[in-house]
Amino acid sequence: MHVKNSASSEFALYLSGILVIVVVSALLTFIAYDQDTLPVLVAILSVVNLSSFLVFISQWSDPKRSRRQVLLWMQAATIVTLYLLLDNSGVAILSIVWIVQATE
Repeated sequence: MHVKNSASSEFALYLSGILVIVVVSALLTFIAYDQDTLPVLVAILSVVNLSSFLVFISQWSDPKRSRRQVLLWMQAATIVTLYLLLDNSGVAILSIVWIVQATE
């Protein structure tokens, strides 16, 4: 029974991370569109961030730790780029998800 609870809490953690990234990315893209700050670039960076997170939690990243490190640094680079483009505190939410993911 403990294994099932552990697996479901891990699934809930991953699902909440995905939902937060999707919602914040959509809001950041809307803000970029509203400010005329390259909304296509913001959308592409958001997709890269979400894709990196999905690959990070998949089985593909498990065999080698170096793959996980590359994915974490790629996410960090996209988050920093988003912050520099938008200068919005909403990007801080993405960095919180990244910190939780990095401590895992």
